Amino acid sequence: MPFFPLHLADRGLTPDAISLALALPMAIRLAAMPLAGIYSDRWGAPRTVLVWLGILAAAGFALVGFAPG
Repeated sequence: MPFFPLHLADRGLTPDAISLALALPMAIRLAAMPLAGIYSDRWGAPRTVLVWLGILAAAGFALVGFAPG
């Protein structure tokens, strides 16, 4: 990851876009993890929620392969 900003700059991203591309996943994780924990506790089936989150993550990674560029 130390050279990822250089890769993004080489692809033509501005410094503002690079900082957003690096900060946004961390900010989403900061908000999503506690919300997922609260949801799974209220639903009463944390294992089921974890399985579905894993399936959604795998589907997301699979869809990245279809992204242009």
